[in-house]
Amino acid sequence: MKLIKRILIIDDRDQENVLDQIHAALGKEFDLHTKFVHTTKPQYRQNDSVKLDFEKLKNAIVDAYSQEGWFELVLTDFDLNEKGNVDGLDVVEYIKSIHLTAPIMMYSGNFSDAVKKIVKTEGTLNDQQVAEAVTKLVGYNIQFPKRNDYRTEAINYLRGEKEISLRNEFLKLLYEHKDMEFNSCYPNFAGKKFDEIARMLENNSDSRSEEWMLALIQQTVAYLVKINEL
Repeated sequence: MKLIKRILIIDDRDQENVLDQIHAALGKEFDLHTKFVHTTKPQYRQNDSVKLDFEKLKNAIVDAYSQEGWFELVLTDFDLNEKGNVDGLDVVEYIKSIHLTAPIMMYSGNFSDAVKKIVKTEGTLNDQQVAEAVTKLVGYNIQFPKRNDYRTEAINYLRGEKEISLRNEFLKLLYEHKDMEFNSCYPNFAGKKFDEIARMLENNSDSRSEEWMLALIQQTVAYLVKINEL
């Protein structure tokens, strides 16, 4: 059985050729699920404008996650529309706000624009501004391939992620069944939806989530012991 690898690409240029290349390179190794948000399409624009509507773009990202539950890799261009009112940094910050551990690559042909946005300057950068930008970029915990290298970087990254992470697989299952409510062995989480619990686990936002996992493990082992004695 092949591992599933889910990929989300956000770009203002057609990426079908890139997706075909990824499928050609990895299709024999993995079961690939791909989503492409083409930001120049009319449904993502502000009314009667060529500018991106960030709310519509965020809704598209949420829809993609709702359909797939999880993405092993998100790829986004820095330049998402010619007017520049929304860019890859906005996308990174939004995705990290809903999925802190999401693996993301943001590619660009010119990262100086990204750096200038971070330090809020249009002029020449001084050493302090560069240091501030680097610190913030590192804090995003993402990778920064060049535009002409990102498909190769994506293929190499996915190919290198062959070991199963039980925690990640657990999160994926919770997100895939996100609307179900928990009503079992841990009363503190009774009535919480699966995606709410998954977000606690992913963001380490509630120490009780670890207790909840332990309760599930204990219940699972007890069940295995019981059926093994039949």
